[in-house]
Order: sequence, then C-alpha cells, then structure tokens
Amino acid sequence: MIRVGLLGLGFMGRGHFDRYQQLADVQVTAIADAEPERRQGRLLANGNIDLGLKELDLAGIAVYADAQELVERADVDVVDVCLPTHLHSRLAVAALQAGKHVLCEKPMAPSLREADAMIAAAQASGRTLMIAQCIRFWPEYTYLTRTLREGTLGKLLSLRLTRSGTAPRWSWQGWMLDADRSGGALLDLHIHDVDYVHSLLGKPQAILAQGGNSGATTGYDIVSAAYQYDAVPRVSVEGAWMRAGWGFRAGYEALFEEGLLTYAGWQAPTLTLYRPGAEPATPEDFESGDAYVNEIRYFADCVASGQAPTRCPPQEARDSLALALKEKESIEKRALVRL
Repeated sequence: MIRVGLLGLGFMGRGHFDRYQQLADVQVTAIADAEPERRQGRLLANGNIDLGLKELDLAGIAVYADAQELVERADVDVVDVCLPTHLHSRLAVAALQAGKHVLCEKPMAPSLREADAMIAAAQASGRTLMIAQCIRFWPEYTYLTRTLREGTLGKLLSLRLTRSGTAPRWSWQGWMLDADRSGGALLDLHIHDVDYVHSLLGKPQAILAQGGNSGATTGYDIVSAAYQYDAVPRVSVEGAWMRAGWGFRAGYEALFEEGLLTYAGWQAPTLTLYRPGAEPATPEDFESGDAYVNEIRYFADCVASGQAPTRCPPQEARDSLALALKEKESIEKRALVRL
C-alpha cells in the first residue's frame, strides 16, 4: 500500500483525494490545509470543471494545519502538492529531501530556477518526481497523440489548441488572480496546451506570441502564440481568462492529410472525426476515461515499480515552463523569439 500525504484541499486537492479513493493500492493517510473548515471536510471547493467531487470523509486520516509539518512528521511514502504555485518548489524540495516521492500539480513552478531545484532534489534523493500535467493523460488528447504517432490520417498539416474561461475567482485568498503567486493565465491555464504541444511535437524552432490583460488578473490573461516547426506548417496555441461568465472551454482542431479531428470539451460528443465521403462521427476506437485517475494511477505505478516517469518526466515539465516564459518574452519584445 502506498501512503499519501496530500498538501491542500482546494479544488484540485479535493479532486486528487477523490481519485486516490478509486485506487486499491494507494491511500491518503494524511492531509494538510491552512483552512480549519477544510481540515474538517466541510468547505466545498469549487472550480472551472465538474470533478464529480463526493463528500469528504477524513476518518482515520492524520490532519495538519501546516504543510511543512506534514512533510516532516507524517509517515507517508508520497507527498502530493496541490498548493498555490509559488509554494510548489519549496514543499516539493522539502518532501524529496525527506525521502518522499512527489506528485506536484502544474505548473511546475513560477521560475526555471525553482523548477531546476526540484529536479536536483529528486536526483539527489533518488525519489520519483512527477508534475501532474493532466492533459497528457486526457483521453481526447491521447487519442490525437496516437493518431499522429500511428499515421492513420497521414501527415499533420495544422494544429490549433484553445483554452479559455471565466477567471478563477474561487481560489483561496484570490491567489490564482495574483500573477506573483500563480503566474496568471499564462502559467496556470495556458501551460496545459503549451505542455501538450511540447509532448506531441517537441520544442519549436521559434515562437511568436501576442498577449494582454483583460482586467481579470494582475498578469497576462490573454495569449495567442504561433509555434514554428519544420514538420507542421501551422501550430497555434491560445488561452484566455476573462471577467465575463463564459464558463470553461477547451478544445483543438487537428487537420491531417486525410481528415480533421476536433475536440470540443463543452459539447457532446466531445471528439469528432471528419473524413472525405463520410459522416462526422466519434472514432470507433476512441475510449473515454478520467484523466486524473489515469495520471495518478500512472504515477503510483512508477513509485511501486521504481521506474522514472517517461510519459511525464520532470525535465519536460521544466522545459514546457521555459516555452511559456519564451512566449512572455515574445509578447514583451513584440518579436519572434528563436529557441
């Protein structure tokens, strides 16, 4: 049995807690949260998507008011960091140095210096570090990855990824609206698609980005970036947080030589394949599932087997952060940035 200490019972922490309950060989045995009501399981955590959260039962679980205290005192194998972004590196490094394996929510950290410290601590401790980039485990995105790898629709000609929604005003003490703590939409929202493109196509040769502020946060709320690759004529990645009650929408349009594959997460069905001479339909070999369960199960398997995570290695999460920061550089210089 893998014992988990969960840091943070906000929206994503509650989501992780629920997913651990669905795994037979993993158990949350300790939690830490600064909010007394959350430590008693009474404060509902809202968010931008429906995670199907259930009533929180903390019976038999050690409860801490301070995350550092859990890291130092709790008898756990894994520390799961679901805290505000500016706390990721400090707590992850402390947990790794204490001999714990670490699953850390995205984005990895606000800076490359902090991300590098996490990687160095993992290497020095010999423990497993994985960043929870859930899109790498999202069924509609893994289907696109498989389609590209297997070449079933021929060459990829164009890829457009979008992600937008109402600014996350639900966050604890408004931390997500504070770019100094969250990195703004660029690092918290947009990083999902930056990391997915990175996993799918590798590092681009250059990036040209535009961005601005909608008044929703203190950072870049709006970003649109063009990634230049030799193999794919057009790749664009767009993200936005706004004050309007837009809800949340994420999707992609992937144009291949022999068809168009689209994902619209706010519709049913979500995945549609368009091919010449055929009616639009969900691909017959598509399998739905829960990305968070897939992600946490994969991490637990890595811990149990002693194998480093290859589907979501920390160095790639660090390099995805570097790409997002290159977008910021392009926005501020109003120029193409070469890598």
